[in-house]
Amino acid sequence: MLARDLAAITLLDVYQAIKPGPVFALHRATPNPECVVGHGIGPAMTAVYDDVEAALRRSWPRPRWRTCCGTS
Repeated sequence: MLARDLAAITLLDVYQAIKPGPVFALHRATPNPECVVGHGIGPAMTAVYDDVEAALRRSWPRPRWRTCCGTS
């Protein structure tokens, strides 16, 4: 049983209900700080992932669950 009509539920509602953590996450292993790429990849990718997640969160209130999943 849903608390609201399926047509009123947005992707943001679903995301917030399950709270899976960040949409994008860095690899679980810590990069090698001695590596030219490894020492800077975390901060660089964190900034990119944060920007992408913010854009997704802004767009998620529009699509409705029914529209995205083809459920009638």
